[in-house]
Parts: sequence; C-alpha cells; structure tokens
Amino acid sequence: MDLRRLRRRRRRAAAIYTLIQTAKLNDIDPQAWLADVLTRLLDHPAARSPNCFHGTGNTLTSPRQPDRSGQAAT
Repeated sequence: MDLRRLRRRRRRAAAIYTLIQTAKLNDIDPQAWLADVLTRLLDHPAARSPNCFHGTGNTLTSPRQPDRSGQAAT
C-alpha cells in the first residue's frame, strides 16, 4: 500500500474518532448525531451547488485579504 494513502487513512480515522469521542464527552449519541448532520447536509442549499464538491474542476476563491493599512487589496 502506498505510504501516502496510509497517511490519509490514518488522518481520516483520527478525525472520525475525534468527532465520536467529542460527542460522547458531551453526552450525545454519536450515531444519532452523525445521522442528523448527514441528513441536514444533504438538504443544505450549498450541497445542491456543483461548486461545493471537490474534484469538479471548479475552484472557490478566498476573499481578498486586507493590506497592512486595513483596506481591502484590489
């Protein structure tokens, strides 16, 4: 197995375990919470946008960063 794939899998697993443990520490059923979040995510207007999914060829631009004077860069 490719080392990069293994690292990605480990990071994903760590993120999932963190969410589960955080839910448990807050006395929330992790399975019910995740089911609720996934259901609401599918109903969210942004989920219907073709720009929200990675790999579609569309990129999201970040807002312009202010320069040192506090004014937006042009």
